[in-house]
Amino acid sequence: MNGFNKWRRLDDGERLVVAYAAGALALLPALVRWVSLKRLLSSGPLTPATASFGHATRIAALVDGVALNLPWTTTCLHRAVAAAWLMRRCGCHGELIVGVRKGGDDFAAHAWLEHLGSPLCHTTDRYQRLASWPY
Repeated sequence: MNGFNKWRRLDDGERLVVAYAAGALALLPALVRWVSLKRLLSSGPLTPATASFGHATRIAALVDGVALNLPWTTTCLHRAVAAAWLMRRCGCHGELIVGVRKGGDDFAAHAWLEHLGSPLCHTTDRYQRLASWPY
């Protein structure tokens, strides 16, 4: 299915999420260098928590879909901050987690979101939780 057909199948709310995600993912590489995560995640209006885990999962999936179709590479941190920023406005509250993994001489870091204590991605079990920020 081409991009236009995927776009047509989205409802108006999902199209808005996709548009905001594209804008946020364009700005975040610069913003995360100059603005603290705490400030990025707390900026803008806070909507009362009303959204379900399914709604949070859908927003995260839309942000990941946008990130995969951009002409530049995004990091897990950029995707997590963009999704958290959008979720905060939609009533999905949770935490942005940064974790680390060390195996031999290798070191890796990963950022992900948790909503109601459950991760919104499936790769978190290999990482030890290092820090978290509420959104």
